[in-house]
Amino acid sequence: MRHRNSLIFRLMLVNFAFLAAIILFLTGYFLPYIQRSVLTEKKENFQYCVQESVSAFQTEIGYVNELSHTLIASEAIRRFELADPQDPSYIRAHNEALSTFQMLAGREASVKAAVLQTVDGQTLVWNEKVPIVITAAEIAIMEDSHGYWFWSTADGNLSFCRLIRNTQNLAEHLAYLKIELDQDYFLSLFSKTNARYAYRLALVDSNGHLLLGEPAGGKLSLADHWTQAAPLVAAAAEGIQRFSDQGTGYVLLSMGLGYNDLYIIGIAEDFAQEYNRIIQWTIGLILLMYGTAVVIQSILYKRLLISPINRLLAMVKSISDGNYQVCYDAAGSSEINQLARSVEKMAQRLTFMRDAVYYSSIREKDSEIKALQAEINPHFLYNTLDAIYWMIELKRNEDAARMVQMLSTLFRMSLKRSGNGLISLAEEMEHLRCYIGLEELRFQNRIHITLDVQSGLEKCQVLKLVLQPFVENALQHGISKNQNNGQVSIAVYAEDDVLYYYICDNGAGMETEAFQRL
Repeated sequence: MRHRNSLIFRLMLVNFAFLAAIILFLTGYFLPYIQRSVLTEKKENFQYCVQESVSAFQTEIGYVNELSHTLIASEAIRRFELADPQDPSYIRAHNEALSTFQMLAGREASVKAAVLQTVDGQTLVWNEKVPIVITAAEIAIMEDSHGYWFWSTADGNLSFCRLIRNTQNLAEHLAYLKIELDQDYFLSLFSKTNARYAYRLALVDSNGHLLLGEPAGGKLSLADHWTQAAPLVAAAAEGIQRFSDQGTGYVLLSMGLGYNDLYIIGIAEDFAQEYNRIIQWTIGLILLMYGTAVVIQSILYKRLLISPINRLLAMVKSISDGNYQVCYDAAGSSEINQLARSVEKMAQRLTFMRDAVYYSSIREKDSEIKALQAEINPHFLYNTLDAIYWMIELKRNEDAARMVQMLSTLFRMSLKRSGNGLISLAEEMEHLRCYIGLEELRFQNRIHITLDVQSGLEKCQVLKLVLQPFVENALQHGISKNQNNGQVSIAVYAEDDVLYYYICDNGAGMETEAFQRL
């Protein structure tokens, strides 16, 4: 019964109830919807569209390739390629070859025009309405192709080119074949497979060159994003890749045709963006539900927690005002009652500790006085007073007065008290300068002390009277054997938020064994 009455138990019940409702809502509707409608379905549609285009292009390019083989194998065309233009039978061979050439080339719907040019310049042309010529650059590529075909876009049109060799002697080149494809026909293949979607499809080679692209239209234009997409195509031939253009993410899918490193690519807006939008809506809904839960919890908190705590606060305020005789008599949860009993015990302890703190402060003050007294070196005081005495005897009253003034300043700063034992670096340097001045007057220019302090460090808080013992040690022990030309250099600087004291003298130094013992 006690556990059920506890505040933690009640709050945990409320939190678990709302958390379970949110989890059931997400797992039952939103997550399946995101997985099915945004990611899986769109990705499959995109891949299906590209795959359908690949199949259509493979079929049509296969027809064009088969056409080239048929033209090469034609006996009529072969007789024309081998015929001598000066031979009386040449005209007949030309007419038979032209008839065969036009018949074979004209039956393919994807072919717009075709030309066959022998090595001595004789030509066969189908569809003379379309100007088609074989360029010198295309001939050069065909000469080095060993009979393999390749794509050409030299004249702005997509053409199928290949070298025709003598099957009896492959080293003998007979003619050059160029078949210009009907781009509108091939673009219609893209439109058929992409009728329902807003994707952009294109035919490219392995170098990322755009051979045939779907016309721009709608929100997504292939030409607008080709600058960013082309390097991806050239770098990785197949697979899904992502790129960003003007802050918008896109997905690029590439599939090979199996012909001379040709690929069909598709570009679509990144599916993850829509996923992110749904996630944002989901987060907003979760926040709304959580906000509702917070309102309900606040009502419960006020009843189960705030009211008992307010009564407990009144009790604590009474203690802070000095009234340690308090008693908690309100009803509340077991945790609040336990806390109230702890406060009552605390009040009793405060009564005891109030007296303990008073006596402790007295002992602390005594300790501080003893510490300040220990800071004054009796030998230094004796030597200084002795020097003042002899200066007065020698009528060096001005030097004696300076020493008295510096000694007074030195003692005043030594007795200065601070709550945390810290003083500013400027005060520490003033104390050190007084000490240096006293020592230089005592030794009458037999020692020379330099002090270099980096600018901007005056307000740094440092431990009180740290430098004097080190300088005093350098004078008494470091240069005791070099009294005529003793030199002590003191530098204070900061590096990487760390304050450094550097003290150096030209004394006799220390033996290695003694240094290692330290």
